[in-house]
Amino acid sequence: MKQSVPAGSAESGRLNHRINLLREHRFRAGMPFLLLALAAFLGACNPGGSVVEGDWTRGKPPVPGSKENWDLINRAQSERLEALSVFSSAGTVTLRWTDDDGSHVEQADHRIWRSSADRAAIRLSKVGSSLLLAGWNGDRWWVFDETGEESVLRIRRLNAEEGLGGPGGLLSPPALLAMIGFLPWPAEPPVDFQTAGARARFTVDPIRWEVGDRVLELPGSLVVELLDPYYGPTRLQLLDAEGGLVATATHEGLISVETMGRPPGAWPDLPRRVRIVRSPEDQVVISFDGPLAQGRVSERLFDVESLIERSRPDVIERSAGVEDEE
Repeated sequence: MKQSVPAGSAESGRLNHRINLLREHRFRAGMPFLLLALAAFLGACNPGGSVVEGDWTRGKPPVPGSKENWDLINRAQSERLEALSVFSSAGTVTLRWTDDDGSHVEQADHRIWRSSADRAAIRLSKVGSSLLLAGWNGDRWWVFDETGEESVLRIRRLNAEEGLGGPGGLLSPPALLAMIGFLPWPAEPPVDFQTAGARARFTVDPIRWEVGDRVLELPGSLVVELLDPYYGPTRLQLLDAEGGLVATATHEGLISVETMGRPPGAWPDLPRRVRIVRSPEDQVVISFDGPLAQGRVSERLFDVESLIERSRPDVIERSAGVEDEE
């Protein structure tokens, strides 16, 4: 007969300690592989390829898009972004990569938050232990890396040239949100705006957010494909400032985002999964579980100085132009 251990007893304490040690051992044992995956994917050099054309038309002849079509697409995106202006979700991040030892797969948990057009954060963890915390507030974004012997906080300017190709560049919330589709479209039709039946394709150049009287820009551009504008993009290709392909994000499936203050029929949709590919060997799949819009989001997530005060990073790296506010 199975015997229970009384809560609060010495035996219970020893049992919990052994369980925690076992979890820590399993976490540490898997860390080298996860770190290798993150390093290979986030720190890799840009592939340097060109835009993947593909058959976005699905066999239909492309024609220049009309102003009426563009106004519909732009209005649909504005309504989606308004509904998702405050957003949070849990989910998983699955990394796949290939090296000399073969193919590998690693998985971590994520939490993502957004409180306005220029404030967002994402945390990666495994077995309850934090790996990375990336944040964005205005013209700065940062990555707090707790995976090494020393914790390292890297703070970057939004318009820094090293941004997309540098360590953690694709994990920067501005780039990540752009690839998920949290980006306003230009007011006027882009010069390459085309339609093919119900499908559309265009380039957002530059990648920008207008926040009050400020205009924030991320280096590079974004080639967007969509079917139904109210569901958001189906595929996005992120290009660097020279036009080289950085990564391709394909949106797979849809999930309704529970929205406080709205009936279910008025909830916006989000891709169930976003598959980001840097090369045939390296890709990451971000899935969303239980997304919520217009809920409560702590503003401390977007305060890098508060992060420094409470976490005390061993190393702080600030790119040129980032003021030291300590």
